[in-house]
Amino acid sequence: GPRILNIQCPSSLVQGSNLTLYCNATGNPSPNITWIWEETGEVLSSSEELTFSAFNRSQTGNYKCLAWNGIGKSSTRTCRLDVPDEPLVLNLECPASIIEGHNATLHCNATGNPPPNINWIRKDTGDVLGTNEQQLTLLDVHRSQAGTYQCFAWTGISNSSINLPSGTRMTPDLKDTVVLAGGSLFLNCTSDANPTVSVFQLVFDSALIATSSSGMFSVTVKKTGMYTCIPVNEVGSGDSATVKVTVLDAPGFPIFVNNTVDTITIRWSPIYLQSATYTVNIRPGEETTWMNATCKQTIWNNKCTVTGTVAEVFGLEEDSAYHFRVYANYRGVRSDASLPSGAFRTAGDV
Repeated sequence: GPRILNIQCPSSLVQGSNLTLYCNATGNPSPNITWIWEETGEVLSSSEELTFSAFNRSQTGNYKCLAWNGIGKSSTRTCRLDVPDEPLVLNLECPASIIEGHNATLHCNATGNPPPNINWIRKDTGDVLGTNEQQLTLLDVHRSQAGTYQCFAWTGISNSSINLPSGTRMTPDLKDTVVLAGGSLFLNCTSDANPTVSVFQLVFDSALIATSSSGMFSVTVKKTGMYTCIPVNEVGSGDSATVKVTVLDAPGFPIFVNNTVDTITIRWSPIYLQSATYTVNIRPGEETTWMNATCKQTIWNNKCTVTGTVAEVFGLEEDSAYHFRVYANYRGVRSDASLPSGAFRTAGDV
C-alpha cells in the first residue's frame, strides 16, 4: 500500500495569516492525495498542497492527509492547526474589607490557548509577588500594603484594589486656619480604619488635651499651635491628621503722633503676624457711632486699611476731637478691635 513520506505543518499560527500544508507520499502505483478536515469530514483538496488565505480561529482543528492508490490500506497523517487565544482574566476575587494584622487572599482565574501563566504584581511598586499561582496570600496585612494588585496573564490584565485603613481626615479640611483669641474651633475627625476606631485623641503641640469616641471636638483657642487628631483601635494608633491654628490677636491701642488742621497721624503696636494689614475706625467727638476713617496710605477704597502701623487720617474738621481704634486683618479674618484711643484733636487755625 501507499506510504506518506513527509507532512509539513506550521509550528505556530497567527490569525489572518496565509499558509500552505504539504503532504508527500509514495507507492506503486502512485497514490492520490486527499486533504480532509476532520471536524466536518469535508474534502478540501485533492493535491499535495492545502492552501489557506487569512486563516482564522473558526478553522481550528485537525487536517488529515490521506494517501491511497487502490491497493491495500490507505496511509494517513494529521496536522493540528490552532490559533492561540489571547489570555483573558475571567474574574478576580478579593475581600471587600481587610482587618489590619489579618491575612488577605486574592484569587484570579484566566483563560487562553495555550493556558496562560499568572503573575501577581503590586502596581504602585512593580514588585512581582507571585508567579504561576491563581492565588495570592498576603500575611499579617499592614496599611503600608494598601494599593492596587494586578493579576497579569500574559497580555491580559485585570486590577484588584485592596482598601486598607488609609488614615484620618479632619474637618475643616485645612492645613492652616485662623481664629480669634478665645474663639471656638470645631474639629471632626474621621477614619476608615478596620477594626473601627475606639477613641480619637486630640493633641496640641505634643500634649494630649482631649479624647472622643465620636471624633468631635470643640476647642477654645488660646494660642497658636498644631492640633493633631490620632485614631486608636485594637491594633494601635493610626495615621494622624493635623491642622495649624493661628490666633489673631487685637493690635495695640492707637497713640497720637502729630496733627494739622485737617489731619491726625496715629500709630499702634503690631500683632506678631508680619503679613497682617490694619484697618482704622474713627469716632468724632462725643458721638457713639464708629465709622471708617480715610487715610493717605490706604490700600482699599473707602477704608483706611494699611500695611504698616502708622496712618495719617485726613478730611477732618479744624480744632475738633476724634477717637480711634484699629483692627488687624489676616487671611480673610478680622481681629477684635483694639482698645479705643483717647480724644485726639486737629490743630486750630493760627
